[in-house]
Amino acid sequence: MERRTFSRISACVHAAIKAGDRVLEGRIVNASLKGMFIRTPGKLAAGDEVELTIHPPDSEPGPPMTCRARVVRVEPLGAAVELQDMSEESLTQLHGILFRHSHDPQRTEDEIRTYAARPR
Repeated sequence: MERRTFSRISACVHAAIKAGDRVLEGRIVNASLKGMFIRTPGKLAAGDEVELTIHPPDSEPGPPMTCRARVVRVEPLGAAVELQDMSEESLTQLHGILFRHSHDPQRTEDEIRTYAARPR
């Protein structure tokens, strides 16, 4: 049985994945504070280190969010990535995206507080 530390939030948010000298366009299908699944026609490999640029929807203000990630699983329709080394600004932006798309905002807020308070 799989145990997730953070709940997954369904989202449909545009993302660009920079893998080496390639940039793949995609859509985030679901996300958490630790990772996300991105639907993309481009091919990635498990273990790839990538840079993500996440563009907020037109209805949500703010600049794009960038962070590093590692591909942990590849499926025919996309890839699951684990987020790494997020800046405080990126964490705040991701918090906003997750909070606005959450079906349980209080739980999402509690998870964000727990994540922000963790030792680094």
